Amino acid sequence: MVVSKVVDLLVESFAHANGVDLYKGDATIAISNLHFYSMTNFCGEDWPETFLHRFVDMLRERTYKNVRRFYDAARVLCEISNDKDYAKLLIPILASEQIIGHILANSNRNSLDPAIPAFVQHCTLWGERFGEDFEIVHDSSKPIFEEKTMLENLMGRGEEEHLIGCP
Repeated sequence: MVVSKVVDLLVESFAHANGVDLYKGDATIAISNLHFYSMTNFCGEDWPETFLHRFVDMLRERTYKNVRRFYDAARVLCEISNDKDYAKLLIPILASEQIIGHILANSNRNSLDPAIPAFVQHCTLWGERFGEDFEIVHDSSKPIFEEKTMLENLMGRGEEEHLIGCP
């Protein structure tokens, strides 16, 4: 999940800022899979793990030090990759440093919590299956509670449907 979040928050945001839609054709999924399966093969076991831990640290505690530590780890991955073509695929992660302030300002600490996307996915599937309004009963999960307003906005009644993203 963390690799997918690196791609979703950093690579996709950088691509979007440069006019490229990585959600089209499921490119984000392909890029996530590529990094998940290739990172340790080309960069060893230790630094990819350090890189991912520092990404989590940066999202949870948004300090200058954590941002610096994350991008330092990303640079090390590029340098130690035993495949120069793979190292080039890490460049969008490094380039995201140009807009990291914007990325962090527009995401929250629940960005890493799987409860939110799982909840939305289940609600979407149930809505398609039932074909009508239904009541949701859930536990008192902290991320769900903290994102209550956003989730209620997603479920607004009487709103005209709009497709966002790619079909």
